[in-house]
Amino acid sequence: MPDALPAQNTNDPQQVVASAWADQALWSLVANQLGDSIRTWRARAAVAGVAGLFLSLLAGTMGSGSVGQKVVASLGVLLLALVPFLQQRLLSADRVLAWTRARQVAELLKEAIYRHLMGALAPVPLDDGSPPPDPAGPGNLVRRCRAIKRSAADLALLAATATPEPRTRKTAMTLADYLADRLEGQISYYRKSSLAAGTNAQRLQQLEFGLGLLTVLLGALAGNLLPAAATPDAVQNSPLAPWLALIASTAAAVSSHIAGTRNLELAAKYFATHDLLKTLRDEWAVAPDRDDPARVLRLVDAVEGAIAAEHGGWVNDWQQAATAGTAAGATAPAPASAPAGDPARSGLSPAVPALAAAASVATAATVAAADATDDPAASGGAAGPSALTEVEPAGPSAPEPDGPAAPEPDGPASPEPDVPADTTRPTS
Repeated sequence: MPDALPAQNTNDPQQVVASAWADQALWSLVANQLGDSIRTWRARAAVAGVAGLFLSLLAGTMGSGSVGQKVVASLGVLLLALVPFLQQRLLSADRVLAWTRARQVAELLKEAIYRHLMGALAPVPLDDGSPPPDPAGPGNLVRRCRAIKRSAADLALLAATATPEPRTRKTAMTLADYLADRLEGQISYYRKSSLAAGTNAQRLQQLEFGLGLLTVLLGALAGNLLPAAATPDAVQNSPLAPWLALIASTAAAVSSHIAGTRNLELAAKYFATHDLLKTLRDEWAVAPDRDDPARVLRLVDAVEGAIAAEHGGWVNDWQQAATAGTAAGATAPAPASAPAGDPARSGLSPAVPALAAAASVATAATVAAADATDDPAASGGAAGPSALTEVEPAGPSAPEPDGPAAPEPDGPASPEPDVPADTTRPTS
């Protein structure tokens, strides 16, 4: 993987830090690109599924055998056929895992840099296991970064094709710099992320409620339009029946999506991390020994530990979802049963049950905008620094503020606070 700097002089501490920042920017970009791709194709798969089912239902209401009916029906089938293909090729568990691992590398590198600049990076032994000759020197940061990047060696092709924009980052840091850039930036990031995740969850719940209410109202209307002595076949063959199936399936898919995005859970975790960081800041501010070097080191360790725990949890949650086959939104509830009976009389294509199922799967694959969050850093979670070999959530994007932004705002395409971007998580 090409380095951003032509050469690295480990005798120049600032050049070593600059090289580490270049690596962090590279992996953050890789995570952002993967997270953005997953979110985009999830949305496209959802649109294809819903549009395909709609066109198939529409074709069933058109004149049988007409050219227009055949064109509309064929287009509907083609759109529905795209859904499983997109899920297999662009929304696979492997791509979700690659996204979370890239975000994890970016966040681990960022943590290592901040710890090094504040003198709080644990000594990293040499390759032979012997104690390091420079436990607090630039060589210690070099060894730590190398260990982090080794854990993602299989993602080298993705890194090789990414070219981050040059960005000036601090290569030396005072306590005031750390408090302003890292601590305050993360406090602000997690507050904004909790608000975004909670708002998106509420919007989805409102959509789910609206679709459910519409289904009930249309069902009641369909019943009232039929004569009192209507037979079961007459009820099943109501002109509204196909559209009731479509709306009910969409509502069920939205319910599945609400569970899959974990926005309610993420909102709570993000807010808890925001509150914890704010408490750490306030406790340090009133401590009588706050300027004591040992007290400062404890502050840095507590702050980095809190951020690593949240991001590690985000990574683990997404990895578990991917392993379970739900990360790409592939799991959806069974669609509302379509009316049975004579397709010719009901105006409903015989393929409606299968089409409704496909549409539900596609709709469930949609990713909320909040996953920005996707990133990833995009993306909020909670397990220490490690899911690679140690260890950002995802997603919604997970895409921190260091700058700007889960797992950072580098994320789903935003500048970087120090944050973790997701499917759902923003990035930093």
